[in-house]
Amino acid sequence: PVHAEAVQNLVGRAELMMTTFFLGGFVLYTRAMGVVGGNGGIRACAAISAVLVLTCGAVLCKETGVTLPLLCIVWDLLISRQLKTNALVCMRRLRETWPTNRRNVHAFLRAAVLLVGCVVIALWR
Repeated sequence: PVHAEAVQNLVGRAELMMTTFFLGGFVLYTRAMGVVGGNGGIRACAAISAVLVLTCGAVLCKETGVTLPLLCIVWDLLISRQLKTNALVCMRRLRETWPTNRRNVHAFLRAAVLLVGCVVIALWR
């Protein structure tokens, strides 16, 4: 084009679309986990599926969108489950401070599914 103003608005569109998908997925995940309470079920499966679909949309806009499942994993383990960061360093301490119950097993299963989905989307892209 002769004038740069004609295409100027197209430059920042990828970042805005990726941010919309990213924030939408993260807000949806946090609200779904708050409602479910970490007990698994249909809502948790639907939230994980929606996060992976929104991750695909974010990755199609910009490659940094692949970090959405990783953010959900970190939020779920550190904020929602109130896991201390020093317990993550030492697995022995993790077993002592964070007993295995149903809620924690569901949290680790969600983290595993999100991590596998993140890897698959990264390899696909």
